[in-house]
Amino acid sequence: IPGLENNNTDRIGIPPNNNTVSLVAGRVDELKFNITNTNNNPIIDAVVSLVSESSSIKILGDSKWNLNQIDPYTTQQFLTRVFASKSLINSPVSFKVSIQYINNNQAKSDSFNLGANVKGDITLNINDLAVNYIGGNPNLVGNILNKGNTLALFTTIEISSPSSSSSSLAEQSEVQVQ
Repeated sequence: IPGLENNNTDRIGIPPNNNTVSLVAGRVDELKFNITNTNNNPIIDAVVSLVSESSSIKILGDSKWNLNQIDPYTTQQFLTRVFASKSLINSPVSFKVSIQYINNNQAKSDSFNLGANVKGDITLNINDLAVNYIGGNPNLVGNILNKGNTLALFTTIEISSPSSSSSSLAEQSEVQVQ
């Protein structure tokens, strides 16, 4: 993500991050972001604020930070807690990050958008699992319950023999969960 240009000499940047920000709907998640002073001068009296662009995302932790100084070429990490509504499952969301600061005795401000993807939760609970022999063939029977908040369509069940690793027997079955 490129830094934000103020003019040819001032620059606030976001360090490159190859990780996609993901939030899980229906639970409180941590949201982290970084701000880097890529300028030769310190930034003083900085105020960083975070605002959700969606009314279905609530910021439960800090959303405003006051910093005395960000030294040149240093990165400051910010951490907060957010809650994404289940209605946002499989949707992108964004947050606006704003910073106001003093650089070279001049008041400055910048902002950028921080994007995230909202995922659902799939939590499988397996009950009464057994192997029944029908016509001499083993059949896996039992109940699979999705306790999560989004649809789970398919899963794979693996049955491993408790014997030694050199003679391990594994069968795989695809089970449709509805």
